[in-house]
Amino acid sequence: MIYTQAAQPESLVQQAACGNAEAFGVLVRENEQLLFSVAAACFQDPGDRADAVQEALLTAWHRIGTLREEPFSVPGWCAF
Repeated sequence: MIYTQAAQPESLVQQAACGNAEAFGVLVRENEQLLFSVAAACFQDPGDRADAVQEALLTAWHRIGTLREEPFSVPGWCAF
């Protein structure tokens, strides 16, 4: 299935929670700027920033089932 920006976050979260990596990828792309901004505020070194974002995304993938399905919760959940 091909996802577009028009895909509903609730649907993407549900599908990602069922193991759909493509749906998770859409969530990542929609929130990656926020993740890098948070990392930039915490780390000066670009490598450390990239590592922090990667760790956050791995944690998010493993814990996607704990995310509430409200659209506004995705950015905050990713950043913290």
